[in-house]
Amino acid sequence: MRHLFLAKQIPYIRHTKENAWGRAHEATGTTKLPASGAGKWYGQATNFTRRGPDEIPLSYSIGCFAGHVVFIESVSTIVSSNTTYVTFSEANWYADERLSDGKYYPYPSGTDGEQKTLELSEFKARGTGAYLGCIVL
Repeated sequence: MRHLFLAKQIPYIRHTKENAWGRAHEATGTTKLPASGAGKWYGQATNFTRRGPDEIPLSYSIGCFAGHVVFIESVSTIVSSNTTYVTFSEANWYADERLSDGKYYPYPSGTDGEQKTLELSEFKARGTGAYLGCIVL
């Protein structure tokens, strides 16, 4: 999903950051997120509260992985089972590692911009990059 605001403001940003940056702007109005590589956001977002990898992320935050960021739409806990679910959106993510660099042709059809829900431990363990924590918006 390409965001019109971003296309005008930060035309050089790649899809994974573009989606997270654009959703953060749409949901909270913030424009203060880093414009660097996605893997650097967690360390560079010093003007925001950050929650570490052992903490439960918050709704309307940026989930940071080594080399990837997602917009966390919501976090909910089912008290009776003590299970926490994370609903998030992202772009430029494919289960097949060969496709995740965005240089594959024909460009794969994926789920860019769609909301996905995973149990918290599955969310933190997904992909090949470590979960670094979240940036609270």
